[in-house]
Amino acid sequence: MRFQDTKFIQIDAQDILGIATAKRADDWRFLEVHANRPNKEGKVEIVWSFFDDRALQAVAYEAFVDPGSSVDSLSGIFPCAFMFENEMHDLYDITVRNISLDYHGNFYQVTCDAPMMDRDADKPRRTVSLGNGGTYATTAPDAPVQGEARQDPAAPAHEDERPDAAGAATGE
Repeated sequence: MRFQDTKFIQIDAQDILGIATAKRADDWRFLEVHANRPNKEGKVEIVWSFFDDRALQAVAYEAFVDPGSSVDSLSGIFPCAFMFENEMHDLYDITVRNISLDYHGNFYQVTCDAPMMDRDADKPRRTVSLGNGGTYATTAPDAPVQGEARQDPAAPAHEDERPDAAGAATGE
């Protein structure tokens, strides 16, 4: 038996709960759900993927929603869905109703709300150094340019408090 090509089916987002319930009843596996940056019409694409082990067939259901929209959680049917759903909320500002384990916007530590939405895609980005070796891109006009350090509150206050490569604190 060979793997079948993935089928893509466009749906209304409100239909996903019924589809997922039917897939679970037919012993399909939930693979993942993800969102994509807004298209030219400003709609966010959400794709839910399922797999049938007997037929070696994957099916992806896609819906286009407005930014800030709400969708139903699949975590009551497929418990592992809560991770993907929290990610959609934190990165794309999609509200997920009735999620089993809701991180309330704290699944990822991000520098701004919904960073994948690219609201300022037309503005030039500046790379900002955090002072602890990390960087992030921003469109903020007052952000320091690369090379100017902005102290990360989680970073040690003094150089001698930073761990060395072996994990032990350096200094005296």
